[in-house]
Amino acid sequence: MPSGGHPYEDLATTARTLLGRANGSWRSLAGRLELWEDEAWLDKGRARYHGSPASQVPSADEPKGLAYRFVIASEPWRVRMVLVWSRRSPHADSDPDLLVVRGATWWARTGEILVTNDGDSRSSHGLYYLDLLTQPAGLADSLAYISGAQAAEEDRPVIRVNAAPTEVTRLRAPSLVVLSANRYELDVDAGLGILRRVRCLIGDRLARQVMLRELRVNPPIDETDFAPPLASCLPPK
Repeated sequence: MPSGGHPYEDLATTARTLLGRANGSWRSLAGRLELWEDEAWLDKGRARYHGSPASQVPSADEPKGLAYRFVIASEPWRVRMVLVWSRRSPHADSDPDLLVVRGATWWARTGEILVTNDGDSRSSHGLYYLDLLTQPAGLADSLAYISGAQAAEEDRPVIRVNAAPTEVTRLRAPSLVVLSANRYELDVDAGLGILRRVRCLIGDRLARQVMLRELRVNPPIDETDFAPPLASCLPPK
């Protein structure tokens, strides 16, 4: 731990350093990604940010959530994500059952439908914040660090950081941004510098949480995991 200053401030500084070095700290990762979002509260935060009149948050709206099993290899960049469960708004687009990314090319399979950007690198597909959690170096200098404390996540030591957004957060880590968020809680892995969990709060209420669980570091890679998926073999309806 750095010498001088308050220990909580020192831990926040250490976390910032770890984030800056995270992108080269691993070769492969495997585990489970879980995302939880309070859509009604996020909508209210967007309205507040844009100066729209405040409205009542629908109490009947259930937060949405999903979980993916994932494998990532860093060089070259390859990702495989398999949907475990999903609870979304009935009006939202379906989450893919299988998502494979190789460099700038991706394939997303949902049921019997396979979509790809093969041949069009201008089109991208979101990874449900998995890329931000595992390669968070862009965050290191884009947040205002308030305090840090020692904690643990599934027996791996983490530094739990309280931070606030700054003017550059939107430029360097746009996927992190929650409009009207006033505070972020980050669990920074003390060994790798990756993010084990991110919590975004609007006021004192949680708006979004995304986390990595059951993490395995540098597991052997099976290259067949990153083969372009085939369309579903289900018979036509």
